[in-house]
Amino acid sequence: MDRLFDLSLAERRSWCLAWQVPVLVLTIALDVSLALAAPDVLLSAGVLLGSGLVLVVSVVALWMPVRWLYLVPVLDIVAIASTRSETADRIAGTNTSALVPIICLGFCFGRAGLVGAVLGACLVSSSWYLRTGTLPEAGTEWISLLALPAIALALGFIGFASSSLMDRQRQALDQQAADRDALLRQVRRELDIRQAVLDSVHVAVAFFTPEGKLLFANRPAVEAASHAGVDVRGPSYRASLVWRADGMLAVPYEEQPLRLALRGEEFAPELLWTGPEDERVASLMSARQVTTEHGERLGVVVVSDEVTELVEAVRIREEFLATLSHELRTPLNGMLGFLDMLVEDLGGDPTHGNAVRTVRDSALRLSERISQLLMASSAGRMVVERNEVQVADLVGAELARQAPHAENRGVLLEGRLDPVIASLDPHLFGLVVQNLLSNALKHTPPGGTTRVELRAVGGVELIVSDTGSGMRGHERERAFDAFYRAASARRNAVQGVGLGLTIVRAVVEAHGGECVLTSDRAAGTTVTVRIPAGGGAPALGEA
Repeated sequence: MDRLFDLSLAERRSWCLAWQVPVLVLTIALDVSLALAAPDVLLSAGVLLGSGLVLVVSVVALWMPVRWLYLVPVLDIVAIASTRSETADRIAGTNTSALVPIICLGFCFGRAGLVGAVLGACLVSSSWYLRTGTLPEAGTEWISLLALPAIALALGFIGFASSSLMDRQRQALDQQAADRDALLRQVRRELDIRQAVLDSVHVAVAFFTPEGKLLFANRPAVEAASHAGVDVRGPSYRASLVWRADGMLAVPYEEQPLRLALRGEEFAPELLWTGPEDERVASLMSARQVTTEHGERLGVVVVSDEVTELVEAVRIREEFLATLSHELRTPLNGMLGFLDMLVEDLGGDPTHGNAVRTVRDSALRLSERISQLLMASSAGRMVVERNEVQVADLVGAELARQAPHAENRGVLLEGRLDPVIASLDPHLFGLVVQNLLSNALKHTPPGGTTRVELRAVGGVELIVSDTGSGMRGHERERAFDAFYRAASARRNAVQGVGLGLTIVRAVVEAHGGECVLTSDRAAGTTVTVRIPAGGGAPALGEA
């Protein structure tokens, strides 16, 4: 019964037609049969009442409120009982038309409908006996009397059971639908939150399926794609405004970041320029494939971080350092020349001679700092002039030069140098040895040891170690960054500007080699420089 309340007017009318039309058709068929076989019975009060009642119910049921719909099968049963009371002795089987409203009661109206179906069957079956005031005499008459109630009970129970099962299934489906809707709402909320979070960051993030379909992208990603001339409709996502790090060479389609990512490749952040010539921006683009724990590929995440201001700041800094260094070096060289002349002229004067030498030494240190600045600013454009060099002699000379400084600090300076001949730039490699040894001595406390080893292991291997305070993890990661100084260096007022290791790495990489730094708070720091035999791959700007 409850489900009838959920039906719309059109659905209720369809329900009425489905149950009432069969009763109306059977009633008309019976009336036609009576008109042909027993016209006098057709005009009897019981038949006229029954037929008229069925007709009225068939019309009224179409507009009947839901709460009164149970009257439709009840009145049908009353009408059929009235007709049967007049025709039971003339036409057999008139009670079969009662099966339709009986099933309707059991199927649509629950337990009350089942009881009503049985009582209605009893009324129809006994209607003739009630009108005539008699009782069944033969056994067959009793069987005929009880057959319809028994059938009604069986059919009504089947209808009731079927209806109950359908109700439970409907409730289960409704619950599943409610759970699904709740899950969908939760998913939508999570998607909205994710999109809001992604839109709130300045980094462009986009995710593509393995088939190359754009699944989602935040607002910066859409703006970055538009600026790069990317056709976001796919499927190729060809970019028309992408240049390499130099800002001059266009990136071919097959080498464009999105193309590589959609092919299943991963790459670390790469500097690219995008956009029209007068509006170009620098971006660091990277891609990472997303897979399940079983290795199934789910797609690829492409990230782009706009770093135009940072790139411009680095360029301006390098140009400023180069310009400043050149402007300082020219007058300083003149000062050093005159200071050398004064030292020679005043060599016999202990007072003025020592003062001039002190000024000259300070000027030399300033010249060294300027050289470091120039070297750092030109690290990416370093020119390597290779020669066959006795590396042990070069390192030994630097050890001898630094020995007085080590002795003054109370540091033991040890050297173990294997004879090594290599093709390298003696001036640049001398700077490597000088900076590594100078750094090690600065950070070795009095009573400590600084060791230098030179070995011929696949080329040149130079190891410089100290027994200083060492570095923490984050300090090791930034040790080669320009102008970076560890906390211990600042705390102990160690002289320097933080360019020594930067220059070392630039020189070694220009020779095709590598630098490895290991450090422990208890054991000190070790820097290992390896330059392969033959110098490795030619460096940019190599002579």
